[in-house]
Amino acid sequence: MGMESDELHERIEALAERAVDTLAAAHPFGASMIGIRDYDAEVGDISEQGENKVIEGLEGIATEAESIDASKLADEDRITREILILHCRYGATEMKGRLRELEAAPTFGSAHAEVIELVPKVSLTTAEQAGAYIQRCSKLGRYLEQGAERLRTGVAHGRGPVERAVRDSIEQLDRYLATNVDDDVFLIEPPPDWEQSDEWRQELRETIATIVRPAVAAYKDS
Repeated sequence: MGMESDELHERIEALAERAVDTLAAAHPFGASMIGIRDYDAEVGDISEQGENKVIEGLEGIATEAESIDASKLADEDRITREILILHCRYGATEMKGRLRELEAAPTFGSAHAEVIELVPKVSLTTAEQAGAYIQRCSKLGRYLEQGAERLRTGVAHGRGPVERAVRDSIEQLDRYLATNVDDDVFLIEPPPDWEQSDEWRQELRETIATIVRPAVAAYKDS
């Protein structure tokens, strides 16, 4: 019984790690903010295909957790199993609602709001994190284009965003684009006491000027 309990505990732990990895890869901006730094250089894949992959992963985790006999688990593992099932099923169901095709407001949920509100909030304490931040910024064009494509798909399906939300978002993006690049919200602080801070800041400024800001403008006009 003890050996079986240990094996089941290991299965539950492995499923929990898979769930964290799946969600962190799907929402890397948020992962960075809560201290999961393995995806600092990533932006996530918010295309319909990318969303389907996350749905499949979450449902697979929930199905495997459901296959484990709860009566054979220790109390802590039984709770973890239930949370896994609930969280993964809920996450998959929410994604199936295809809210990416509707969300255009200047709040969390829309691609541009996530970029503007979440990406610059990360704190950098190492050279590795600083390099990853520039890599992430260099990928924001793809992320915003995927967000724009999802909105176009929603319109094509007759379920586009609310007009007021679109107007408010255009105003938000105009305010951002009206700022000077040297005051850009993405131009965050380098790691403290880092010898390469000046070179890094110049590279980041160039990335913002040539990739991020044009991508935001293209998103606004799409």
